[in-house]
Amino acid sequence: MAPPPLPKRKIVTVVGSINLDLVVRTPLLPLPGQTVLGRDLTRIPGGKGANQAVAAARLGAVVRMIGRLGDDPASQMLRQQLESEGVDTADIPESQGVTSGVAIIAVDDKGQNSIIVLPGANDHLTLEDIRASERGIATSDLLLVQLETPQRPIQAALQVARDNQIFSVLNAAPIPGKLEVDLHLADLLCVNETEGGHLAGFTITTVDDAGRAALVLRALGVSQVVITLGSQGALGVDKDGTLHHAPGFVVTAVDATAAGDAFVAALGMALAHGATLPEAMRRGNAAGALAASRAGAQPSLPSLAELEALLQGS
Repeated sequence: MAPPPLPKRKIVTVVGSINLDLVVRTPLLPLPGQTVLGRDLTRIPGGKGANQAVAAARLGAVVRMIGRLGDDPASQMLRQQLESEGVDTADIPESQGVTSGVAIIAVDDKGQNSIIVLPGANDHLTLEDIRASERGIATSDLLLVQLETPQRPIQAALQVARDNQIFSVLNAAPIPGKLEVDLHLADLLCVNETEGGHLAGFTITTVDDAGRAALVLRALGVSQVVITLGSQGALGVDKDGTLHHAPGFVVTAVDATAAGDAFVAALGMALAHGATLPEAMRRGNAAGALAASRAGAQPSLPSLAELEALLQGS
């Protein structure tokens, strides 16, 4: 039976990227050296940070975001989109002479994607941005961070959360060439099977592989680890070192873009409301499945009512 609707609106701070997604639909993703014909091109607000902020807002949170935009025309559209979702953008300055972040996304007929990110203004996030926003982080119920921006500000944000006993989730995506964030500062590390395999040092193809990887990552100093496994759901290890598998939800995949961001937001919010790790992973799986069943990044993110309907109907 699904858990009851979550009470009381939580305050969520998201530190991360804001992108304009240029999405091309194509029958299949090209191999190296291969040219394929696309069907259409759409411009959609995205970025892992912005996606998670919008996802949390649609799930009922009071959301503030810390990030960077450029001074190009796209920045106004991206800011207005966040504000239309109820996200506080006061801590998102514009970097002069810089374009906003852009992601070029190819999506095939199976809903799988291939993404190239041009960071733009996201690379201009600074330690000073975090210092200017310390009070906001310190008065939150939950901090969500990713790795599409420079790592030093992310480390600083996690430190502020740790110093003020604010629950934090590090979504270590994308994995940089050199990880410079201290994992022990995060209360929970969330990665997909590719990212988890990279950090653990071996390929993850099964739930059992994910269990081994989660224990390896937990040994690096983070108390809880969750590895998402697409249609196989998610595998997590809790504070006591106990492994939990939450099966996925069966949906017709349309576009996997932002499914992971929907998962992270729903997982983090559930934990902030006091859910157990298995319960939180189940909510994350439901949110991710709903997002994967629709096209686009932020347009695909589910509302709280949609999430509850899927949970209660399963």
